[in-house]
Amino acid sequence: MNRKLKGVVHLFLIIVVVIIGIGGLLYFSWQKGIIKTGSPPTSSPVYSSQEDCEQKTGMTCAFQNCDYTTKDKSIEEVCGKDFKKGWVPTENDIQQHEFANWKTYTNKEFNFNLKYPKEIYNLELDTFPEFSKRNNTENIRKDFTEFMYYDPPNEKFGFYLKDKKTATLILELWIFSNPDTLSIDTWYEKYKYYPHYFGDATQETVNQERPKNDILLNGITGKYAIVSLMGNHKFVYLKRDNLIYLMNLAIDSDGKNNTEILDQILSTFKFIEVSENNVDIKFKEGVKFETPENLIPQKLRDSITNIKPLFTLSEAETDKLNAKNLKLWYRVELKKDIDPDNFIDELKLSSNIEIVELAPLPQPLP
Repeated sequence: MNRKLKGVVHLFLIIVVVIIGIGGLLYFSWQKGIIKTGSPPTSSPVYSSQEDCEQKTGMTCAFQNCDYTTKDKSIEEVCGKDFKKGWVPTENDIQQHEFANWKTYTNKEFNFNLKYPKEIYNLELDTFPEFSKRNNTENIRKDFTEFMYYDPPNEKFGFYLKDKKTATLILELWIFSNPDTLSIDTWYEKYKYYPHYFGDATQETVNQERPKNDILLNGITGKYAIVSLMGNHKFVYLKRDNLIYLMNLAIDSDGKNNTEILDQILSTFKFIEVSENNVDIKFKEGVKFETPENLIPQKLRDSITNIKPLFTLSEAETDKLNAKNLKLWYRVELKKDIDPDNFIDELKLSSNIEIVELAPLPQPLP
């Protein structure tokens, strides 16, 4: 081999060694977190609740968390120095209606509804005898009276969400009569978290577990507290007219944290004014029809008494508002004996329908 050829071979070997060395250095740096290949922490504002995030941004919001670390990396290396836990907007417009496939439970007697993922949970009505039995006592009302020397409030209604796989109760709601229209603070002083938790306690404990935090649920301000009671529970109080609504959310159950899914469910709770059996719908963009009835599945048409445009703005007015899709909204009036929740569930299966809501629609429009 001549000298010139040897020089070329040596140069080639040197280049190969340098490339291998650079590759090894880059791999080592990546392993140690010196070089980060992940997305940088979001620069978007972080909100304390999903409702606050979506109201202020008009976007679908998701909960971001970062509590997983490896042995050789710190939290800052994994999550970023400025990472904050909380609710952040996604790239999806809120009009995509992320709860579209959730089941809606509507209570016309107490005028509220709530959505929940029916694939995961069952909603079942509750009674105080059943509640007492679940809590290994004969009569929870009698227990309260014997312990506190006065009667508990009169329950009006109750239900719970139960995990289909584990049979664990994830959320319980009780509605109590409040004839003296006591404030939430006064109610707590008198009844604590009855029927879930009550009894004698030091004033320090009472103050510590008091529902001091404000919560806003679709225009209604309430109070909540996180209480350690065989796992962490979030107790939420709402007051409306002469009623008290108490929700018990099991944050920790079956060895997992349920904060995200419970906050999503809670964000759907709203008070409604149900004066008639009406459902509001939005047809999908691009559908063509001579009459809106033609787009309603045949088996559901017998449930309807009338269907009419929800908005009666003129062509010029809708163009001015840049809201042409308002023409796709209709109000469906149902017969009195038709269950609107079942009707809604059936109508959601239609390929022509984008949104189905119990009337009246929430504001802003979904």
